[in-house]
Amino acid sequence: MIAHDEALRRIIARAQEDAGFRDQLKAEPRAALNALLGIEIPSMMTVSVLEDTPTHLHIVLPADDRLNDGALEDEALEMVAGGAWNPFEERTMDSPLPPPDAGDPRWSTFGGGS
Repeated sequence: MIAHDEALRRIIARAQEDAGFRDQLKAEPRAALNALLGIEIPSMMTVSVLEDTPTHLHIVLPADDRLNDGALEDEALEMVAGGAWNPFEERTMDSPLPPPDAGDPRWSTFGGGS
């Protein structure tokens, strides 16, 4: 399994050295992430790739824990205790993605984008 920070480091490094990958990441982020990291992002998750410019700075905030007063619901607690799905986990054909819950807001965005 690859950690979020390591995945982000690899994505940024590749995008800085490979213009074709950078273009694909902006146009088809799911395909670019799959090719680079071997992961498949569930279709109900939104993937936003933003690029800073000299006149536009993007700041990505982590999810706001205050939305649920910092307390985990029983289902979320079970996922944490049982090892929830990590989109950066390297997978093989023998380790398919778990079935997602399209109504669960925790799976609605990737990387804090909207």
